[in-house]
Amino acid sequence: MIKFNFLIEIGTEDLPHKSLVLIAKSLFYNFIIELNKYKINYYKINWFATSRRLAIKINNLNILKFNKKKFLYNNSIIKKKSIIKLFKKKIIKIINNSLNKLNNFKKMKWNNKKILFIRPIRNIVILLNNKLIPVSILGIKSTRKIYGHHFMGIKKILIKNANDYPDILFLKCKVIANYNIRKSLIIKKSIFKIKKKIGIIDLDKKLLNELTSLVEWPVILIGNFKKQFLKYPLEPIIYIMKKYQKIFPIYNYKKIILPKFILILNIKTINSNIIIKDNERLLNYRLKDIENFFKKDCKKSLENNLKKLKQIIFQEKIGTLYEKIFRIIIISILLSHINKKNINYSIRLNLISKCDLIKNIVIEFPKLHGIIGMYYSHYYKESEIISISLNKKKKKNFLNNKIKKKLLLSSLLLISNKIDFLVGIFGIGNITKSKKDPFEIRRNALYILNTIIKKKIKLNLKNIIKKNIILYGNKINNNNVVNDIINFIFKRFCFLYIKKGYPKEIIKSIKKFKFTNILNFYNHLKAIKFLLNFKKSYNLINSNKRILNIIYKSNNIFYKKIKISLLKEKYEIKLFKKIIFLKKKINKLIFKKKYKIIFKKFININKYINIFFNKIMIMINENKICINRLTILNKIKEIFDKIANIAILK
Repeated sequence: MIKFNFLIEIGTEDLPHKSLVLIAKSLFYNFIIELNKYKINYYKINWFATSRRLAIKINNLNILKFNKKKFLYNNSIIKKKSIIKLFKKKIIKIINNSLNKLNNFKKMKWNNKKILFIRPIRNIVILLNNKLIPVSILGIKSTRKIYGHHFMGIKKILIKNANDYPDILFLKCKVIANYNIRKSLIIKKSIFKIKKKIGIIDLDKKLLNELTSLVEWPVILIGNFKKQFLKYPLEPIIYIMKKYQKIFPIYNYKKIILPKFILILNIKTINSNIIIKDNERLLNYRLKDIENFFKKDCKKSLENNLKKLKQIIFQEKIGTLYEKIFRIIIISILLSHINKKNINYSIRLNLISKCDLIKNIVIEFPKLHGIIGMYYSHYYKESEIISISLNKKKKKNFLNNKIKKKLLLSSLLLISNKIDFLVGIFGIGNITKSKKDPFEIRRNALYILNTIIKKKIKLNLKNIIKKNIILYGNKINNNNVVNDIINFIFKRFCFLYIKKGYPKEIIKSIKKFKFTNILNFYNHLKAIKFLLNFKKSYNLINSNKRILNIIYKSNNIFYKKIKISLLKEKYEIKLFKKIIFLKKKINKLIFKKKYKIIFKKFININKYINIFFNKIMIMINENKICINRLTILNKIKEIFDKIANIAILK
């Protein structure tokens, strides 16, 4: 047996760092699909990605040797000279198909070429062991040439064998091509840098992934900033460090932030102190802005900005933020049954919820809206409940239990906000059907779903939407707003729970039930998944199918009620009694939404249904008794209909 190693490396200009891993993994999975499609066997396949390259390496492509001249390749006997030719044909198709399937990423043209790719391509290497496969991919001819680090090591090198990759890049070109190894090195070196004496590094996952994509040879440095800035709101400091400076904050072991940071470079240099000082100077300059903003902002309370919101247009056809606030206040009063004890807090919270948008820090850093509101609210001695509720990104670990219980206020505020937003956007018919979501209506819908389910909020969505429409007055021109929004949120619900592993059939089985109470619908869905975990549930499903088949063939001829006088056999009498008992219990349980208990009771009664089928002849010549027995089955079907169409579950 001869085993070949295969390599393809696509050298590019700087790839988009935020989507580098997605691009690399997509190419990797596309390759696997194509290899399987062409029945090419291999032992191992790996992907590599840096800011300037994408690569796939396959170990041990199998070819069986019969003698010096003949080989078995892909179940075909082939002459030695033909192996490379055959492989070349297939590999061109595999590479082209894999690259063409990268449709989810924005592509561009370069050098006046009609060919599109994510970034301009500078080189392509395609090797089978030490053999160069001479092909042209995306208008670029394959060579042995690979490029190293921008500033360190050998800038350009010829690779002799696929097996040399990625070691040759590491040893001679100062490039760590393996993304996961680079990421691991950043973590280990950062932790080692502070030597566990200083504290803990906030290795934010998103920033860590971003920096791993940006650097090819990570170098870790430690810097400082002025301690005086720590007396001001911390979130803007952390936000600037991560978002603009791309540095990691450091905390002591009591989780108190320190005036230090970890900096990741893409080069090892003797001028590291100069680089550190430049980063320190820039960070201190930006934090000085925060200090100045905070001092100016604190001269006026949040409520003082309320009238200024009349000047901020929420949406051209919908109106101002000032109008939005008063709609949300009324919605919060309508939701007072959920939060009876805190209605006054709720009104106050809604009144000042948008007022920090006028503050200088939020104007400069819009994503800090709410977080800054919390600080200014606290500064002007608002209730602790209101201050914390303004912060959408609160850290619950630092809150006491009394405050935690009252934080439903914050959730209701955000739900009201997002329902009002959906009513406005759907109301003026400003909905895009493309994959893009410029108004973030999908995200808003998912937030409503997740919050209602997580917080167990019993809310009649239809009623709230109807009342919200009234508050918009004549601005709404879509007569089907209620159904449009509920259908849209339902589609998001289906998408979310199918993604979480719920079979489509489960959702279909309860689709006919009203989705207006999301929490009830979710509990219903969860109960059916719970039902399917029982082995006995499949007997129940089969019984339901059998009942439906018999009823279908009977032309729906039943009595309104089961006639006791026509019950002749003991097994039908037993089943009749169980039906009466079950019907009484289930009506109460349905009212209380106790779906799991309902299904358990159904499973228990199923043995009597099976005995009925086994012992009783239904379609007999005595017409009245036959109709009565069909009526028994129909009554069971009617009870089934109240909870789910379980016949489609198997």
